[in-house]
Amino acid sequence: MLVALAGCEPSAVPVSSNTLALVAAPDEGVYVGVVLPDADLLVVLHRGPAPGADFRVVARHAVCDEPRSVAPLDAGFVVSCRGEDTLAIVEAPADVYTPARRLPLPRGARPFGVATRPGAAHVYATLSARGSLARVPLDGGRVVEAFGFPDARGLAWTAAEVVVVTRWRSRDGEGLLWRFDTAENDLHDVPLPFDPAPMQPDATGGGLPNLPESLAVSPDTGTLAVAGLLANVGGGAFRDGHALTSRTTVQAMVAFLDLGPHEAVERADARRALPPAGMAQGLAYTPDGESLYVGLPGAREIVRLSTETGEVLGRLTDAGHDLRGLLVTPDGRTLLADASLDRALVVYDLAAAGEAPVARVPLLDPADEPLPPDVLLGKILFHDAADPRLSADAAIACAHCHPDAEDDGLTWDFTDRGEGLRNTVSLLGRTGSGHGPIHWSGNFDEIQDFEHDLRGPFGGLGLLPDAVFHAGGLDAPLGAPKAGAGAELDALAAYVATLDAFPASPHRTAEGGLSEAAARGRALFESAETRCLECHGGPALTDSAFIEAHGAAERTPLLHDVGTLGPGSGQRAGGPLTGLDTPTLHGLWDSAPYLHDGSAPTLRALFTDRNAMEMHGHTSMLDTFAVDDLVEYLKALDGRAGD
Repeated sequence: MLVALAGCEPSAVPVSSNTLALVAAPDEGVYVGVVLPDADLLVVLHRGPAPGADFRVVARHAVCDEPRSVAPLDAGFVVSCRGEDTLAIVEAPADVYTPARRLPLPRGARPFGVATRPGAAHVYATLSARGSLARVPLDGGRVVEAFGFPDARGLAWTAAEVVVVTRWRSRDGEGLLWRFDTAENDLHDVPLPFDPAPMQPDATGGGLPNLPESLAVSPDTGTLAVAGLLANVGGGAFRDGHALTSRTTVQAMVAFLDLGPHEAVERADARRALPPAGMAQGLAYTPDGESLYVGLPGAREIVRLSTETGEVLGRLTDAGHDLRGLLVTPDGRTLLADASLDRALVVYDLAAAGEAPVARVPLLDPADEPLPPDVLLGKILFHDAADPRLSADAAIACAHCHPDAEDDGLTWDFTDRGEGLRNTVSLLGRTGSGHGPIHWSGNFDEIQDFEHDLRGPFGGLGLLPDAVFHAGGLDAPLGAPKAGAGAELDALAAYVATLDAFPASPHRTAEGGLSEAAARGRALFESAETRCLECHGGPALTDSAFIEAHGAAERTPLLHDVGTLGPGSGQRAGGPLTGLDTPTLHGLWDSAPYLHDGSAPTLRALFTDRNAMEMHGHTSMLDTFAVDDLVEYLKALDGRAGD
């Protein structure tokens, strides 16, 4: 559903959502705001107008829970607050503390991208959980939403009345953006098609564009650059006979759209892959429009592309961990990079020769670090690919398939791993191994078992020394416990164990309760007739567990055959696959597609198309209205006590 969002706006240069924002102050130099999600901070830095002046931190604002994007206001910054459903306003980038002012959003909004323009009376924000674009008045007036943007994330205000929004996860076989003319109330799909060509290890290949988040508009306003990755979901030993490797699973991608007066269209011949890096995030054009800087967070690199030829003109190496955003100052002299997990603003002098930054400005006092040392180290390892112990050639990181510890919306062919088609599962709310066996087939029993993925499909050397890994049965999943065998591997597990909360469901009432339909669905779910509780009982809504068998060589998971196994389901740890682990139902509203092979695109399809033998609950007796009620209940589940 679309509603008119238009308002009379001044003409201004385009703006895009970013983790960095710059405000130019006459005779004072520039102020830069940087969000630090882990610390719930907006950090403001200042550089004076004198030649050779350095950036220095002048304020740290405790803006909100999980700030994710920041945009400049005429005299301050506006921040999207993903963890508390608000936008926060810092009125002035001064070197005195200014409490943030909140602009409330609907419950369960999970705002991400935010953009405004000089002189505008409102900001635009993507409400990812609600699938909407919100127009939010800066004076605290009524928020107006336009729906039709499922999984919205990146945002660019490209013209006076036009915005472009990215869909984060490509759940139906193509990447997607939307062009929305707010004056005409006109919404158009902008597809990023799947390229079926085989993905090549060292060159631009095929794949599905996924996870587009960063956007940048060229200075002449004619081109929109989009950063993300290409996912080789057409490859794999079952799908095309070629096993996935570290360099042919994901590749960093930049796509380019022509921005016309009435449409936006991808320039197909300009799509660029940047192997071996697995993901691109953070974009910044130079003011002359001749170059585009692209962040490669897993590789810890920033590349400079020619906007005319697409050629890589240079590389800035060892730029920092988890690069989230880039910004070039208006004078074209300085490139700024947000190295999020280094808690640093990385500063490059673009006029100077060489690859090294001129400064790394700490954004946080080490004494104020919000994460315990092992958790911070584990999060760095989760997002990194440049460490040769983690991946060959900086090609793949855990975060490339579990971005923000969520799922990537895709089903991968892991046949060569002794498995089969496997739908990526979100890590949120599961506290690592807190829900029992790991993976659909229960082939791991501790997060430390991911040492096998690092050494295998990731192509890395592993976090454990070889002498340790090959001693005492540690070189087998479900064998001797690896916990305690290595500090880095334990740190990775410590980080994943902190993922103990599910995102709030937007399918609840404004007060956080169940709707009437969801309440009816709960009664069906808990009834003896449907038998849902036989596998999905208890607070976690799962019976996932290991069966303790005396004398068994390894731990045996409790698996169920729910009638969904097929030719592509493959094996379990190289042996017969007799059933599947029971996943929690919390967070279902945000985890399509469903089942181990992703064969149910919706929850309704799970019951109506993929349960013909009544092996996945007894639902054949439910009429269409009852199925609707059951689906509404499942979409409301988000880990709240009592539900």
